[in-house]
Amino acid sequence: MSVGNLKTSGQKGTNWTWQYRMLQGIQKLIDTIAGASASTTNSARMIRITGSTTITDVVKSISCYNAHATATATIAIGGAGAINLLAGETVNFDAGGGSNTFPASHFVINGTGADVLTITVL
Repeated sequence: MSVGNLKTSGQKGTNWTWQYRMLQGIQKLIDTIAGASASTTNSARMIRITGSTTITDVVKSISCYNAHATATATIAIGGAGAINLLAGETVNFDAGGGSNTFPASHFVINGTGADVLTITVL
């Protein structure tokens, strides 16, 4: 694309105006993306779960580690059935980059009789 290839006056034989508007639009997209990523901050929380807990925050990622020597914990994800988290196992869930998140109350962790270390990124 060559901007400024004017052949005649009055915009005949050129698409300069359209090209210029496209470049302005691309610059606005770049400025918006740069502003959004520059102002985004994340915070992390670490909790130890020994009972049943619903993660009530909207989270970007969550990691759970069952630190108990023998007990099994469970994790229910998005209302689906509970999945066992055996002793010594770790699971990680990441919503992906950008502003993707898991909804509030999406994870229910039952660590009754176990010791589940949970880290969330909000």
